[in-house]
Amino acid sequence: MSLVYRIEYDEAALEDLLKLPKKIQQQLIKAISRLGESPRSGNIKQLKGYDKLFRLRSGDYRIVYAIEDDVIVVTIVAVGPRKDIYDLLKRRVD
Repeated sequence: MSLVYRIEYDEAALEDLLKLPKKIQQQLIKAISRLGESPRSGNIKQLKGYDKLFRLRSGDYRIVYAIEDDVIVVTIVAVGPRKDIYDLLKRRVD
């Protein structure tokens, strides 16, 4: 039996998501829900320069998240279009 990770959102990431059009929100929520079962497989890369951050690509959008294996949690850190997400991440994490 495999573990299912609980999905949590940073408050800022939830705000990011709610600012997007409904259709995009639905697309991203579907992608995020799959992270609970398999947070390291699929169209996922570990972000360079950030030890514990990963990104999931969903169309032109990116979902940045952290995996906490010790407590079986995936925390969504930022959500947004590819062109903006990395600048947004630098402002939030650095």
